[in-house]
Amino acid sequence: MKRVGDGINLKLRESILALLPRAPKKHVSTTEVLASLRAREQHVTARAVQQELSELEALGHVERVTSSKPFRARLTAAAPTTRIDPYVGLALLVARESFEHLLPPAAATLLANALTGARSAVAGRAEARWLEKVRLLPSGFQLGPAPIDERVLRAVVDALERDRQLEVQYTKRASSKEELATLNPLALVQRTGLLTLVCTRAGTSETRQFHLHRMRTARVLDAMVQKPAGFQIDAHVGRGEIAMKLADPQRVVLAIDDSLVPVFREHAFGGDHEGPTLLEDGRFRVAGTVARTLELKRFLLGYAQLVEVLEPSDLRGEVHSALVNAAARYASTR
Repeated sequence: MKRVGDGINLKLRESILALLPRAPKKHVSTTEVLASLRAREQHVTARAVQQELSELEALGHVERVTSSKPFRARLTAAAPTTRIDPYVGLALLVARESFEHLLPPAAATLLANALTGARSAVAGRAEARWLEKVRLLPSGFQLGPAPIDERVLRAVVDALERDRQLEVQYTKRASSKEELATLNPLALVQRTGLLTLVCTRAGTSETRQFHLHRMRTARVLDAMVQKPAGFQIDAHVGRGEIAMKLADPQRVVLAIDDSLVPVFREHAFGGDHEGPTLLEDGRFRVAGTVARTLELKRFLLGYAQLVEVLEPSDLRGEVHSALVNAAARYASTR
């Protein structure tokens, strides 16, 4: 079944919107619209114009009088303006890579066409130079993104959009064996170089994470998604579930060298951040409640020469053991 947003001819749509008067002005006939389009050397059929008007009506942008022929139409008072502001166009182009993969198919089609308009909006203007001056980069060293099969991505997004179960062939980390799993897709999370499907397995309520690059195949099923009661993606992320959770969030207290004071003054360490406050030994105390994740552990190890974990004792022990093992690896000369 054709969905709103599929197969949009953006140029034709913009041309039609530009020709229609806005309410409360009088309607114009589709015959007049077609004649104006052809006068502009746009080769278009009456059927194509009617299809565009029907879809615009479904979006709430156009109201039509169809009681007699020729049909008549006008813009609703709430219809958006047709031209993309150069700064809006610039924002679309800059932000494209951040959210393009998270959109459902119809919205992705709209975005692709909007980007065409965005490029036109900034072409030849001073704003276009911003595209040569703005880059979105991750913080810290990152490996390159793992390749994702486009068919898998489309199936995952389609299942999410329509609340359908998904059957995937999946390879676990550090394993070459594929397994077949039926999933209830709940949310799609994009992190640097990584797309992760938050879901449950069919027949269970425990949330799981499946990385799309480890999916070999994906097929949308007819069965509706069985969503766990009370599931909220923001709460799921806040508990550290996405970042390889090791334990529940807890209070962590650090002693940091003075070189890191600006970092912790500018960036909160958890939602109830405290510090930096000066300690007797000249270092600074920082505290906050944070999710106990593998990412936290990597952060602490990455700053090991400048940061000491004071509390809790088990986290301090984990960092100590990791550093002892790392020192042993580098003890022998090669």
